[in-house]
Amino acid sequence: MQCVRKVCGSRAVPTVVVLVLAMAMGGCGGSTKKKKKSSNPTVAKYVKEAKDAYDDSKPKQSIEACNKAIKLDSKCQKAYAYRGLCYGELGDRKKALADFTKAIELDPKDMTCYEQRAAIYRKQGKTAAADRDKEMAAAIREKRWDDIEGLKAKKYENK
Repeated sequence: MQCVRKVCGSRAVPTVVVLVLAMAMGGCGGSTKKKKKSSNPTVAKYVKEAKDAYDDSKPKQSIEACNKAIKLDSKCQKAYAYRGLCYGELGDRKKALADFTKAIELDPKDMTCYEQRAAIYRKQGKTAAADRDKEMAAAIREKRWDDIEGLKAKKYENK
């Protein structure tokens, strides 16, 4: 099974987690009910470059692509989230923390950014902040499962 690293250290994370991350980081332009991709194709191109560079373990290249995307669209949540992952991987917790905080501000329903920020807080010894973020991530995850179960129930009711 292919794996990638996450901020928590050198531990590997299954591809499934990467897929959850991709789903959670739906698009650029801030939080909306229906996430939409950036209307600027250049921003989308830079975000794809950032993702590809991150996947290829090239965090500095990914950060450069994120910077370009953010320059064009300062509300590109995905770019902040990927850049936060890269800064965390490079050991720059202060910048990673700032990027995850901005990503959460743009999309408060992104459980992955809460989880990543919690990992940084924990490394900094900020247990209370880490616990709060873990609880937020868990609440978001539970709400999503409830939403999914509700949709399944509606599907069977309509048959």
